[in-house]
Amino acid sequence: KQWYQRRVRGVLLTTVSTDTLILDSNPPPSSCPRTCVGRTPASNYTWQDLGSGLLQVTVDMRECNFTSIPVVTTSLTGLFMVSYVTGSSAPLGVTKEWLQVALRGYVATSGFKDVYGEPTLEDAVSYRWAVNWSATGYVTDC
Repeated sequence: KQWYQRRVRGVLLTTVSTDTLILDSNPPPSSCPRTCVGRTPASNYTWQDLGSGLLQVTVDMRECNFTSIPVVTTSLTGLFMVSYVTGSSAPLGVTKEWLQVALRGYVATSGFKDVYGEPTLEDAVSYRWAVNWSATGYVTDC
């Protein structure tokens, strides 16, 4: 396996050469698989409050250079309440250049029966919520 690093727009990108298999019945011609991963910054500049308890974050994946919509996996990380927020593992929208994750509502569990309501921008900032993401798709710059 080979790897190299470069800095793009202040972000350190590390490229690792590995074996990736995408099960696709119709792969694009002359293309190679690529997995691109990242994490959004944990700040109030990342999250958008859309009202009605809906928080949204948009991830820029243009540096991945996907030629089609990739397969995306997301998760929420932070200091508190991440396992009680709904929506963090279900991307709202995905294109070859960006993905959006929306959070809406808390789910009460046996440990926190009194946890109800909607996540706020203040929650996202004070609990340092960030979205981990992984996208696997096709590129032509092999």
